[in-house]
Amino acid sequence: MSHRCLAAVFALIAVLALSAIPVTAQTAPQTSWGQPDLQGVWDFRTITPMQRPEDLGDQEFLTEEEAANLDQEAVDRDARLWEQDARRTEAGGRLAPTTISGWTGARKPSGPASVPMVLNPEPIFEYACHEGNYSMAVMLGGTRAAEAQAAADAATESR
Repeated sequence: MSHRCLAAVFALIAVLALSAIPVTAQTAPQTSWGQPDLQGVWDFRTITPMQRPEDLGDQEFLTEEEAANLDQEAVDRDARLWEQDARRTEAGGRLAPTTISGWTGARKPSGPASVPMVLNPEPIFEYACHEGNYSMAVMLGGTRAAEAQAAADAATESR
């Protein structure tokens, strides 16, 4: 038997042997009360509903036109929400000498929330621009040196 034929026979035996191994079912994590644990990051920027609409019946797929209509409805809905005036209410109070409670609420599905804010004795920097905080001294130092040189040149010329 040639090497290719022998390799093919061994490959076939390996596939058959591995296919006979039973696949163990994965169990989803569950909450302490026995329901599936659905914690995580949920992104609702989709036209796919969380529950199947009853009006679709046994229809397995949307047509191109139906999908385009759903997309447009989602865009229109988002535009209406974006253009609405936001109603914001804020209230709060001191919980401890270094902690205040801020209640914030807006016209959002999540509703109002309490946010405890603890005093941070350290300087606070905006995360997105933090790298600029390190280079600011260098950038300003160069500008100040250029200003000093210009002033010295102007003083020399005026003599």
